[in-house]
Amino acid sequence: MVDSVLAGRVVDLGACDDPRSIDDAWWATWHEEDARRRQVRGEVFSDLVRGRYGEVPTGLLRLRGLYIAGDIDLDDADLPISLMFEESVIDVLRASRASLRGLGLFLCRAVALNAYGIHVQHGLWLTHNRFRGLVTLSEAHVGEVLELQGARLDGGQDPTQAGSHIALQADGVLVGSVLGLRDGFFVGDVSLAYAEARMIHLQAATILDRPDGSARLDLTGIKAHEVILNDTAIDGTIDLGRATIDGALHWGPRPTGRSRHHAWHMRALLTQARVGALNDRPGSWPRSSRIDLNGLRYDDLGRGVRLSDRLAILPVRSFFHTQPYEQLASLLHSQGQEADARRVLKKRERERTRARRRDGGHAMGLGQRVWRRFFGLTLGYGYQPWRAALLLVAAWLAAALLFGLAADGGAMVPTEADVEVTAKNCDAGYPCFDSWLYASDVVVPIIKVGQEDAWRIDASSPYGDALAWAFWTVRVLGWAAATLAIASLTGLVRSR
Repeated sequence: MVDSVLAGRVVDLGACDDPRSIDDAWWATWHEEDARRRQVRGEVFSDLVRGRYGEVPTGLLRLRGLYIAGDIDLDDADLPISLMFEESVIDVLRASRASLRGLGLFLCRAVALNAYGIHVQHGLWLTHNRFRGLVTLSEAHVGEVLELQGARLDGGQDPTQAGSHIALQADGVLVGSVLGLRDGFFVGDVSLAYAEARMIHLQAATILDRPDGSARLDLTGIKAHEVILNDTAIDGTIDLGRATIDGALHWGPRPTGRSRHHAWHMRALLTQARVGALNDRPGSWPRSSRIDLNGLRYDDLGRGVRLSDRLAILPVRSFFHTQPYEQLASLLHSQGQEADARRVLKKRERERTRARRRDGGHAMGLGQRVWRRFFGLTLGYGYQPWRAALLLVAAWLAAALLFGLAADGGAMVPTEADVEVTAKNCDAGYPCFDSWLYASDVVVPIIKVGQEDAWRIDASSPYGDALAWAFWTVRVLGWAAATLAIASLTGLVRSR
């Protein structure tokens, strides 16, 4: 192997003719048959690559079918080569703060990879491998692509975090193009906090719960043009707090199907995130109590989700915040969807009335809640002033029917005592009684047609007291409805 490397030749021990046939059974057979023939000590390989056996030719160093026993130590190494392993077994690869042109592992088995702060000029390829322990890439700088497509990471404990079980630790990684975890399988937390890349691709990745609790996909503070979470299977937490995505966030996570809970217990945290376009799928959100959208800002939304479904994920009760409602209403207003915008704001006010403190108590006092419920019933919290107009019309109709019946029963009499007329027998010299006009005088403020000045309720009639009570009831309702309608239309009464 040493001679081949120094001569610039490929080290190929011919592991498998068809990579598609590589599975756990194949690896077991491979070890039993010829592990010794393939075995190289990690110390020897490390010295070889570092140039201690002679100068290693620049370019691509490709090794296939090796079993490297012991740690490969490339910490702090400055290597002007691209190093590629294929169909090989590696115990532990350590490359913290190393510098290489490229690094690739394809269809390999490894215990762990610790490459904190590694600098890779071109691509870092870790596709279709299995790591039985923790993979650390925090603070790595990759010029082009960091790809873990189809990889399986069984995870391990981070020595700096007691009780943790992390599959991938890649906080603060900088990637020039694509950070890809497509079709990956991760047991434990995946942490990409404050990573930066053109695209972060997690489509069809699976993140299983760690042994001691729910898994976490940490995308806190990331910066990317596009993030893809379509068909990402997770039952734990997706945290996009303070993320900046100037292009599109494709949101479509799903349950893993392995949760011990009947309901989907995923949590979605998008606190203070900034997104260009939020392209979400129907059914891709958990219930509203497990979502935090406070401070999330976006410029556009996908067209596949109904407004009723969007309203269902907005915060309520002890999780209530106004900003998610205002953000959605603002976007709908900018798109000319005024009715939908008013619907959102109306729900905001309804939920503001129902809001509770974290200790379970009401956020508002009883009197304020009663007033707001009346305000919502009569004016739709200021967004449906026509409700007050309907109430005014209803009061007018009720009054007209009531006074018409009173006139038929002889309970309506002239206000002038010396006039010999009745409500049913009109004299040409005195205004005739008209129940519809009389109702207008009573119910509608300001506008007067003279009926109330000419006619009154006879208190001595059998139902005089009841009619007097009804008179003031419809008057109060009418005046209140008219006042609210005018105030709402002129802006004197607002939703707050």
